[in-house]
Amino acid sequence: SLTGWHPLGQADWRAEGGEFVGKATGDGGWLVLDHSLQDTGFYTAFRCVGPCDVGVLLRMTKTVDGTKGTYLSVKDGKLEAESLTLDTKGNVIDREKLRTARGQFRFAPPLPDPTELPQTLRGTQPEGAVLPIKKLNQSFRQGEWNELEALLDEDVMRGYLNDTGPEVSVATSNYDL
Repeated sequence: SLTGWHPLGQADWRAEGGEFVGKATGDGGWLVLDHSLQDTGFYTAFRCVGPCDVGVLLRMTKTVDGTKGTYLSVKDGKLEAESLTLDTKGNVIDREKLRTARGQFRFAPPLPDPTELPQTLRGTQPEGAVLPIKKLNQSFRQGEWNELEALLDEDVMRGYLNDTGPEVSVATSNYDL
């Protein structure tokens, strides 16, 4: 059931067969949990019929003009993370792409010095090497079930699409610590 949740924006939500089913009726909408969580993990399986623009907004905080939060989205099969600001009707009024956390677990390091050369890639597979186990299809699957997982701890969010890992690792703020 939708007990413990409330809608925001232009979408019809219902519970059906153990699933939440949402359909946009305008610019789209949100299904918001009635209580807050701090550091958390979120897992869901989703299927899109038609164009796909889905995601999860974490650390949703009320502002004078609406709400803001950290957004992990799947749009056109690509996983991205942004800081979003919504108005009181659930419409996106501002978005900012979040910077990479570069492998840190709890605290994202400061931005790199732009005058330094980048580090080389480590642990890459030699060209032509054959692995004994085939990888699962981890790409986005249009019209089929996909898995989305977000892990939010301190100021770092890690996002996984179909068990890739992590495909997105971002600092939830764009300032240096």
